[in-house]
Amino acid sequence: MSKRNSQNQSLTTSDYRALFRNGIIAPWYLRDSQLPFYELLKKKKRVVSNCHRRFGKGTTVLTYTFERAITEKIIIRYGAPTQKMAYEILAILIDHIYEKCPEEAPRKVNGIYTWASGTEMYVFGVKDKAEADKGRGTEADIIIADEYAFWAYKPAYMIESVLSPQLDETDGQLIIPSTPPLDLTHPYVQEVAIAEAEGHLFEWDMDKSIEIGDRTPEQHEKIIKRCKGKDTDTYKREYKCLLVADTSVLVVPEAQDESLWVGSQERPEFFDCYAGFDLGFVDFFSGVWGYLDFLNSRLVIEGEYFEHYKSTRELAAGCKEVESYLNYRKKITRYGDCSDAQQLYDMQNDHDYQIHPILKRSKMSNTGFRDSVINGLRVGIQQQRILVDKEKCPILHMTLKYGIWNERRTDFVRTEKMGHLDAMKALAYLFDNIDWTKNPYPLLDSNISDATHFISPELRPNNQSSLAKLVGK
Repeated sequence: MSKRNSQNQSLTTSDYRALFRNGIIAPWYLRDSQLPFYELLKKKKRVVSNCHRRFGKGTTVLTYTFERAITEKIIIRYGAPTQKMAYEILAILIDHIYEKCPEEAPRKVNGIYTWASGTEMYVFGVKDKAEADKGRGTEADIIIADEYAFWAYKPAYMIESVLSPQLDETDGQLIIPSTPPLDLTHPYVQEVAIAEAEGHLFEWDMDKSIEIGDRTPEQHEKIIKRCKGKDTDTYKREYKCLLVADTSVLVVPEAQDESLWVGSQERPEFFDCYAGFDLGFVDFFSGVWGYLDFLNSRLVIEGEYFEHYKSTRELAAGCKEVESYLNYRKKITRYGDCSDAQQLYDMQNDHDYQIHPILKRSKMSNTGFRDSVINGLRVGIQQQRILVDKEKCPILHMTLKYGIWNERRTDFVRTEKMGHLDAMKALAYLFDNIDWTKNPYPLLDSNISDATHFISPELRPNNQSSLAKLVGK
């Protein structure tokens, strides 16, 4: 029997009222497994948790927060993936925590929770800008970013630029409780890494809950059955608290095996240069550059460009800068997808930067074509026909490895770092459009030139009939 149930049977209503009024909740309410998390909250100004589902991280955080709300006059901001979810979570947990003494619970007036001490708790969501703006304020003593791994609207910006500055004057506390996300590019992953390095991370997986008796073998078996096995991505992520990609929602699951497509090589003596683009303004303008290694039938990607809200002039200048760095010293053939033909026209005529429109299958819908080029990209990775230098192309690498579908698999999930998987689409369009049959190797040895040999115009390599005479055929 848990501590919450075994040690409190002798307490009366008056006892509970006295405990609440003195801000004493954790010692009699929390389970033994939750107390280490509670103690960390008391010690650190920034705390990140990585706990399995149904551990009770929200219960622990709010127990600690409510104790302070009762005994101090503070400002609390509580955020969740949506404001609706935030209010639902709070309603449930306030009912549970104050079950023994509901009359001492905070009052909710105009969406703000208040305590007799004068403490106020403001609630916000991050579904969109309108919800996120409710998290703004001049100062706060405690900020809770609940289920931060599932915040969609500018999560890093919200933490770094909107919420954290409110703690400066108060020397306040930031609490980030969550389970691991599907999107491993989410800034929560970085928060976990930093917290582990600096000693303010609390981790608790299912094995610990079983060991301490919080979960019975029978309960564990139900969880395993629901997850369809202990080796599934779902179980590993939500109950082992591992940062693993869910292959069932990955757009390019083959990219998980980096040995198939990540690396670099010396450029061959002869090659043709290419670039692929997915052009956008609100969505990102993304470009990738590389060459065709003809002998190995492999597209080698060595450069990328990733920007949005830029003028055509700025985009053309940025692309030219990438090409200058790559120093190919030969013509680059460029392909791109653009919903606005005017942008392609302006880049060519006003900025001397030509991008050929991609060729689409004439009888195929836009969705069908999208799926077709993505499937081609997947096969290309599987067959090791693509090589990406991840040091030079970090966004493309991230996008290929972690880009995911939405729940209905009708579109890609937009993320703060990867956009609408624009870098992946740029590569897919390029892979689909380059001429794999064009041989860049000259018919004559590279040592033969006008300076070393005289070859009359009618016998030069571009004259195929005369070339036969040259080689004696």
